[in-house]
Amino acid sequence: MACRTRGGGIPEIAAGYALLFAPRDAGALAALLIQVAEDDALVRDGEAKALQRAQNFPWRKIAAEYIALFEKTLAERRPFPRRLRRGAARVALRLIRR
Repeated sequence: MACRTRGGGIPEIAAGYALLFAPRDAGALAALLIQVAEDDALVRDGEAKALQRAQNFPWRKIAAEYIALFEKTLAERRPFPRRLRRGAARVALRLIRR
């Protein structure tokens, strides 16, 4: 089971599959940690939900989508940001293909 903040894109991905708390609410975090420590059924349910949710994100499919995006970008010869011009994108592409 995961405990996450309600900030950024986390709710979009984890809503219904994780316990959420406000980013700056230490009391809410503490309450969730106590709840998880004391409730084995909650933990088992959270583990099952997490495994179920992970099925929506197959790593091979996601990696293939990134490779296709990199290849398209390289083929279109779009200028890379300065920090990537030294071949970092090509190196990353080679590493992903391994």
